[in-house]
Amino acid sequence: MIIPGDAAKFEKQYNFTQRIRRERELYTDADLVVATTPQQLDLLKEDYDAPADNCRMIPPGYDDNRFFPVGDGSRNAIRQRLGFSGKVVMAIGRIARNKGYDLLIQGFSVLASREPEAVLHLAVGGTNLDQARRNDSRRTEGTRCSTRATR
Repeated sequence: MIIPGDAAKFEKQYNFTQRIRRERELYTDADLVVATTPQQLDLLKEDYDAPADNCRMIPPGYDDNRFFPVGDGSRNAIRQRLGFSGKVVMAIGRIARNKGYDLLIQGFSVLASREPEAVLHLAVGGTNLDQARRNDSRRTEGTRCSTRATR
């Protein structure tokens, strides 16, 4: 969130005007622009004027040889190793505004009111972990949520 009066500071620090102009030039001149989410596709077309005919969406994939459902024995061993009991929601990933952790925390508050034993564990990494910790502690105050920051 930009606080009024900080716009000039952010412009000087990040050079948004020139960056956005250059990005817009790249997107309009490109033969093909690839987005990874529907929201990103809309952003490229609407905010950066990327020609719709030159835009495609390819969702990010995953390696199903590395990430796959585990059996009950493995699941129980993992839960024991992590100290989990009862109903657990766990999210692992890079902390970023577009990842929706804020929505997960809001949604969990609804779940927690219906499932008294449920606990939310966030294992997040990224470059702005201190800010994330401050934000998460404000959002999760009074909830059954733990965060573990990783680098």
